[in-house]
Amino acid sequence: AATPGEAGPAPHPRPELDVPYAPPSDGLEALTARVWGEVLGLDGIGAHDGFFDLGGNSLLASRVVAHLRATLPVDVRLDDLLGGSPTVATQAERIAHRLYDKLAALTDEEAAALAAELG
Repeated sequence: AATPGEAGPAPHPRPELDVPYAPPSDGLEALTARVWGEVLGLDGIGAHDGFFDLGGNSLLASRVVAHLRATLPVDVRLDDLLGGSPTVATQAERIAHRLYDKLAALTDEEAAALAAELG
């Protein structure tokens, strides 16, 4: 394991998949792809790449969820990765809906405080 300040092993390139590479279409997809890549040890994960097609499993799904929960102010659910055929795009879309719902529920004062905190 790498110690703080020391780089871990270089990531492996994206494997050959049945879907062509499609770059993430927005910041949330890019964040999701980056976290998947860090956890899976892969570089160049696309928006439509499947978590399990990339070598994901339930233990790695738990690590992805923990990373995203630490980064985002919204609930990220393990079943987003364990149910169906999760892709970067589908996970990012589920997170976006939860973010929107959370923002829509804020009072004006809470929204102003959040905006000030984010700069």
